[in-house]
Amino acid sequence: MNAPVESLLTPLMGWLLSHMLEDSFDGISLCDINHDDKDDERFYKCVKKALTIIRAYDPRRYRRVQQYVQHIVNVDMLSLAQYLNAIHVCELDYGRIVGLGGRSIQLWCTAGAIVHEATHGLAADMGARYVGEGRVGAERLCHREQMAFLRRAPKLVQGRLIYPFNPRLWEYYWSTSRWRQFRDATRHQRELRRGPRL
Repeated sequence: MNAPVESLLTPLMGWLLSHMLEDSFDGISLCDINHDDKDDERFYKCVKKALTIIRAYDPRRYRRVQQYVQHIVNVDMLSLAQYLNAIHVCELDYGRIVGLGGRSIQLWCTAGAIVHEATHGLAADMGARYVGEGRVGAERLCHREQMAFLRRAPKLVQGRLIYPFNPRLWEYYWSTSRWRQFRDATRHQRELRRGPRL
């Protein structure tokens, strides 16, 4: 999305989110706008438990989450999570998280993703620019913080969720135009609504 359009849409999205509040946890609003209305309650429970885990296991990173995340939104995406700095939104694709494994994996994955995305807010506050090599540095920092947090998880969970930094995981988002990403995401959402082909 180009800067003028984004500057117009950002306040609108912030306003919409503040009026679509469906639940909250410790001052962080939770909203579910994905295609599947049946997963709403599970999403809210999972995010609340994930935030409880962060607060209990890592108070310092929890304070970062409180500072940089005002809204956590379940939305169909091409990725597992992303951060919208201008309005302090952590977007999660709960459907992708569910596909990763059992309840413990889902909770810790969600918690790790929230820590990762909140660190994007910190990086932006520190002056990191999300262009060129700055993107790699920002993702490396966020990944390092996420993995440091996940090292507090049970060993079985660590074995499934801890992995080395690989900037190639973000190449699609860095090399594909916003328009193409929008088209791909729209196609993905249509496929989700249509369901599996028999």
